[in-house]
Amino acid sequence: PLLLSLLWVLGFMAWQGIALNIFSLLVLVFLLGLGLDYAAFSTAAYFSSIGYRDDPHNHINHINHIRPTQNAIILTTAATMLGFGVLLLSRHPALYATALCVVVGMGIVMVLSLLLTPLLLRYFVPADRDSHPLRLYHALSSLLGVFYFAGSIALLSLLIFPLVAMWQKLRRRPDPVVY
Repeated sequence: PLLLSLLWVLGFMAWQGIALNIFSLLVLVFLLGLGLDYAAFSTAAYFSSIGYRDDPHNHINHINHIRPTQNAIILTTAATMLGFGVLLLSRHPALYATALCVVVGMGIVMVLSLLLTPLLLRYFVPADRDSHPLRLYHALSSLLGVFYFAGSIALLSLLIFPLVAMWQKLRRRPDPVVY
């Protein structure tokens, strides 16, 4: 879900003609962080509700166990979209572009975390499993995922930012977004 939301936001930025600059890269890191949080919350709610899914008469308790997490994700997304949505009233192009990316990106992250994450969890970690859903292999792969995420952020900050700055200097034309 994180990679798909990142690709959708980058596609939206290209469609709207928003340049890839320091502000848009910070928005992407912001969206990745919130998307990771939302996926973690959805995963934790799914794992804690597995016990409720065993009993077919207890299906309503399973839904009631996951619903507060989904409501929290929706409310925090709405608050973030409203907070950054105020910047859409700005006449400054950089603020407008940043706000547009955050508002659209938050919507994408929310939809994917509420729809795609539970589908992937139901496929890869079925509730009728006899053993506990966490094994050493899963813990190590999760740890590898955290290192991969931290490494990609380090790569973004140490490699991509200077390359974007060099590319803009080599083009020798001003960036369409006024800072």
